[in-house]
Amino acid sequence: MRNTLFYVLAFLLILVPMTASSQMSLNPLPQRRAAFGVAFDYQRNDNLFKNICGDLGFNIRTFQTHIDYAFNRDIKISVIPGIRFTDVNLADVPPSPTAEIRLTNMGPLGTTTLDYFLIGSFGADYAQLHNACVDVLHLIEMELIGGIGLSHTLRTQSELVIIPFFGAFYSNIWRNISTQQQILIDNTSGLFTGQAGAEFALTESINIIGTWNFSFQGPENVYFQIGLNFH
Repeated sequence: MRNTLFYVLAFLLILVPMTASSQMSLNPLPQRRAAFGVAFDYQRNDNLFKNICGDLGFNIRTFQTHIDYAFNRDIKISVIPGIRFTDVNLADVPPSPTAEIRLTNMGPLGTTTLDYFLIGSFGADYAQLHNACVDVLHLIEMELIGGIGLSHTLRTQSELVIIPFFGAFYSNIWRNISTQQQILIDNTSGLFTGQAGAEFALTESINIIGTWNFSFQGPENVYFQIGLNFH
């Protein structure tokens, strides 16, 4: 029983980064035009469970793609599938699928030089944990996210355009962890997160985006994403 609880806790903390917001582009699109992007993030933590059943090392790599479609210059919908690879000593986590659908509203903030963005999204994740000391654990996680933020467009003398941004998000998360025989965890929780970064328009059709993601409730979710957007 003690080993089972340990691996359940480990599984939960392995998947904490799943609640963070995914890569986003603030590049406006012409009406009824589409864009495509890819994103990657990497996280490492060697200090989890340092005093419980030895040390665990976490290496988490997440790859995402996204397809954006603009209803007009202010509103776009994004479909964001992804896959996560997790290496953990003492356990095995097969590649885990993720998916998100997002609606974004963007526009100028009154007479200021700032722009605003409003985001609403729904995401889902599925993962398994395999280990000789416990049955296969199944995790299903669903998440509703709402967020608001500000950005500013900086134009240079060259073609380079820089868009720094900052946003705050609230997530309502439903999480279920079970074995074939029983449900171990079935609950909902809330999480406040933030996102800061910049989008660089390298050419008329290629943007690169760097994003720092963090939690207002603790340091566990801090990580960096980088992505490319083609439009």
